Amino acid sequence: MDDGCEASAGARVLARDGYRFFTTLTSTADDFDQQGHLNNVAAVRYFQDLRIGYVMARLTPRWTGHL
Repeated sequence: MDDGCEASAGARVLARDGYRFFTTLTSTADDFDQQGHLNNVAAVRYFQDLRIGYVMARLTPRWTGHL
């Protein structure tokens, strides 16, 4: 589990199911439409933030060797 993330009950369940990487994402009201659905731009930004978090947590400082 990512050391920068406090383990919630949900994170502990995911860890038991074999997920190895967790991080915290911050959402804003602008990320959701009037019906409470996540908008497409926010979803892409979340995936980008997760990708960067994973690279930094798992591959740093040797990440350039994986390019």
